[in-house]
Amino acid sequence: MSVNITLLARIMYPHLYQPKAWQNEEGEPKYECVLVIDSKDPQIQTIVYETAKIIAADLDGAQPSQDNYPLKPDTKNPLLAGCYTIRARSKFQPQVVDPQRKAILDPNVPADGDWVYASIQLYSYTKPRQGVAASLNGVMFHGPGQQKLGTGGGPSVDEMFGHVPQQAASTTTVAAPAQPQQNQPPGGFPY
Repeated sequence: MSVNITLLARIMYPHLYQPKAWQNEEGEPKYECVLVIDSKDPQIQTIVYETAKIIAADLDGAQPSQDNYPLKPDTKNPLLAGCYTIRARSKFQPQVVDPQRKAILDPNVPADGDWVYASIQLYSYTKPRQGVAASLNGVMFHGPGQQKLGTGGGPSVDEMFGHVPQQAASTTTVAAPAQPQQNQPPGGFPY
């Protein structure tokens, strides 16, 4: 059993024009993205409901581990606090279109953090473990996001240094840094 769903989400790590091969994974490179949805968004309930139907039909109701479930809370990125993510992949290039459903040829659109409608297909798998995953069918650009979420996403200059008192530029001198000393392990570096 599989179910097609279209979600309004923010996109993270978009690899929509060139497939990506990850170092720790075997197999062929894939097109992919991570979709970010607020935990209070009603779409979450739709994903949970459809995933439960697939588990009941294809996996005899056996609950997969969190690693083998399509919807995951992100606990590492502070910009995603209170959000869930779904990684959607495909060995075939997804269609990428603008709101008028015309093909987007610019590989920088959509960018990390932008709003998109994403068509995904939830499906079950049984090897090497059993679970439910998401395949990426296509993406429609909806609008720019306010900030990057993954690649390059981090605190702004004001968030990092807003608490540091500003000094007048004319009285500030920056000395060249001293040459760093390398502490080598006994016997030198192993490479």
